[in-house]
Amino acid sequence: MKINIRIKNIVNTIIKNNKTIETNRLVLTREKVERGVLDTIYPIVLKNDRNEVGWIGVVPDGEIYYLLYEKYRKHGYMTEAMTGFLDSNKRKKFYLVIDENNKDSQKVAEQLGFKKLCKSKKDNSSTNIYIKKA
Repeated sequence: MKINIRIKNIVNTIIKNNKTIETNRLVLTREKVERGVLDTIYPIVLKNDRNEVGWIGVVPDGEIYYLLYEKYRKHGYMTEAMTGFLDSNKRKKFYLVIDENNKDSQKVAEQLGFKKLCKSKKDNSSTNIYIKKA
């Protein structure tokens, strides 16, 4: 009996700690990451067929990584997912580091209200750093 109560409490804690974000076409559910650079990841799933189309990852300092699987690009999914993520988050400042040649990702950042802060060059690549403050 004590074991069942303990398991129920653990399950309830996990459910309370999970954060689900819903938009018109998408569902994002927070998953904590135990290792690696990312602290939290949000798989992006289509509501209509439950297919995962990409993910959003967050580093504790506020850097956001995002990826949309190739066959789901050019449908506005990332803009919609990021809008839902940013609107539901209490953090006041986020930033993105985007390859200078990734024009689609830069367009998403600008549509979301991120402002280009500076350009960074390392080795043979250049990146643009974007910032958004609430």
